Amino acid sequence: MPALPPVPSVLSIVLQYSIGADPLSITRLHYKFTGTPPVAADLNTFASGVFAAWQNNQALSTHPTVTLKEVVVTDLTSATGAQGIHTGTAAGTAGGGQLPASAAVLVNYKVNRRYRGGKPRTYWPMGTDTDLNNPQTWLPASITNFNQRVQGFNSAVSALTWAGASISFPANVSYFQGFTVVTDPVTGRSRNIPKLRTSPVVDQISAIVVNATVGSQRRRLRATGA
Repeated sequence: MPALPPVPSVLSIVLQYSIGADPLSITRLHYKFTGTPPVAADLNTFASGVFAAWQNNQALSTHPTVTLKEVVVTDLTSATGAQGIHTGTAAGTAGGGQLPASAAVLVNYKVNRRYRGGKPRTYWPMGTDTDLNNPQTWLPASITNFNQRVQGFNSAVSALTWAGASISFPANVSYFQGFTVVTDPVTGRSRNIPKLRTSPVVDQISAIVVNATVGSQRRRLRATGA
């Protein structure tokens, strides 16, 4: 895959967990910022703030078999943008029995642009068996609770700053548009290769909605990350 183009004044935030036997599960977010570009020290502090935001919010609805291990924050403005890292060990504190590693709380993010294809979403490793309404859906009270955790996390991250800058809004970054059809000359089979945008599109997230259906990340069940 070719190198991704820069995204001016946007931070990438990656939270890395261990979930049971899987040490490499992640949640990736983006935030638009305004003001002075950060240096590494700024983003080290910022990453620490993100780590604390998870502890104060999602951890309260997360089973103890899930542990947040690291937060990596990167300035996507250029290939040499600063990066900050905070490492630690913060396990979930929710009561109840554990769910399969593949089960997750699916959060959908609304943007003010219509297009075909996948929409912004994250799969948070929250929930225990006491949150289940049935094998397919969450309890209404748990949906409300999950929403409060994610909204609280977003508010805490949005309030983080460094000298001369602040967060403008949570964002979705679109790197691809359309595709090119490539046909194998031997087998004759065709596949679609996504076209990389010259300039990524940054959409402001206008709403955060917890899906009532239990989300699934099968790679976490196989302990292969993501």
